[in-house]
Amino acid sequence: MTERRTPSSRPHATGERLSVAEVIARHHGKWVLLHITAEDRGWPSEGVVLAVSSSRKRISNFVQQRFKDGTLPSPNCIFQAIRHIKTVGEWREMLSRPGLEHVDA
Repeated sequence: MTERRTPSSRPHATGERLSVAEVIARHHGKWVLLHITAEDRGWPSEGVVLAVSSSRKRISNFVQQRFKDGTLPSPNCIFQAIRHIKTVGEWREMLSRPGLEHVDA
């Protein structure tokens, strides 16, 4: 019999509320299903991690199953835990590296 694989939710059994930055730090590069508990200007800012996987498809399958059995809390979102936005200082430091040119438009 083939073992069915689902995203891990074991580390999140406590229901700990985390900021999105904390989720990204803990699960960098992974796909995350987050139950949103707070927003900032319409964007998720805090939540409870429901599932984590290296596979987007596994997260989607997990969501479908939880939706079918009525156990998917709402609102929620799926995202890849990668920090995209940098501070002004980080951008300046990155642009000062050799090989990168700053172009004023």
